[in-house]
Amino acid sequence: MAEEEAKMPYLPIDMIWEIFLRLPPKPLRRFRAVCHAWRDLATEHYLLLAHHLRQPSDLLIQFEGFVQRRPPSTPDYMDFRVDAVDLRARIIRPVVLFTERKHHLIGNVLQIHGSCGGLLLISFTDYFARTKRLDLCNPATHQWVPLPWIDTYDIAGLYQHGQDYRVLYRRGIRFGANETYLIFSMTSREIRDIGFPVASQSDADAIACLQRGPRHAYLNPPVLLQGNLHWPPRSEESNTIQVFDTEAETFRSMRTSIQPGSVSSLFDMDGTLAMSSRENAMKHPLFVDLWLLQDYEMETWVRSYSIKFKAEEEGIISYRWPRASFVVSRQGDVLVDWWDRLFWYDMGGNLKGNIQGDPRFTQFLLKESLVPLPQQFFQHIAIGDVPAPPYFRGLWP
Repeated sequence: MAEEEAKMPYLPIDMIWEIFLRLPPKPLRRFRAVCHAWRDLATEHYLLLAHHLRQPSDLLIQFEGFVQRRPPSTPDYMDFRVDAVDLRARIIRPVVLFTERKHHLIGNVLQIHGSCGGLLLISFTDYFARTKRLDLCNPATHQWVPLPWIDTYDIAGLYQHGQDYRVLYRRGIRFGANETYLIFSMTSREIRDIGFPVASQSDADAIACLQRGPRHAYLNPPVLLQGNLHWPPRSEESNTIQVFDTEAETFRSMRTSIQPGSVSSLFDMDGTLAMSSRENAMKHPLFVDLWLLQDYEMETWVRSYSIKFKAEEEGIISYRWPRASFVVSRQGDVLVDWWDRLFWYDMGGNLKGNIQGDPRFTQFLLKESLVPLPQQFFQHIAIGDVPAPPYFRGLWP
């Protein structure tokens, strides 16, 4: 009887499955140590996929590397941090955190170039060690795989193609050569030159966009929806979105309803292409609109919100204009970049909170995933010969 009383109560496998699906990634990883049965279930591929789909799309906030001041006889160091932020739940957690020694003339550079399927494409240039690297990483599992170096100004986007992940980039713009677009495959580690592909030669906007090149991914990230990458309009002259069909591997343009000259960013809001836009950033610095693509095929946009954040009443705007503002949710949450801090407003323009420490909203979203990196990514490289990246050095496993 005593032995029976000491036994753990039986839980049906379906109940355990539902519990696991509701856990954050880190506790789910730790539950694998409870027993063999839980480890097997918590590493089951279909559970991990379902778990990934339930994760929130967190905002990625980067804190620029700041110098740790030390005595003159010792070198300076720079801290680097990227946080995943859930505004509604008021949860902030670091996904990248490390410290590196600083060159005496120039700071090191950390940049995010893509977020797809729970993976981040990250580059780090270390001017002190005179090294630079580009990696595809999983912040939830700390797995990583290196890529050959691609000039960070040329990276246009990261996207998933079946079981493969691919990087789209351009070449030839700054060196006088014929401009061309290339695709790097993580599975085969091959580079394919796709030339200057336009879906229709009559699409003058697409040709003009290609000649200028897509926006740099780390400054104006594209959004992957319906098998297409979408880049925001260029504020200086256009109101059209550039679109790359990842199947046909061709570019085309998409119409929008915003005024030319507007400053815009694109987001995936629950499977709908959304555009946060300021019509005239200097004339109307406190206004921001949210547009939703109601009909993808007909390219029909609907303005969902027009929000004015109450910065004048709070005295925030008295010393400088905001650098940028973004509507980041269907509920009308707005992030305003006021240079040394980020302010969070609701759809009524009311201040809800702020993030200090010289933060920058990367415009990337992250849905964490515990799905391991595919083994095919490692077939053509000797991972033991490549030094580990520093990105997760300051985080607990």
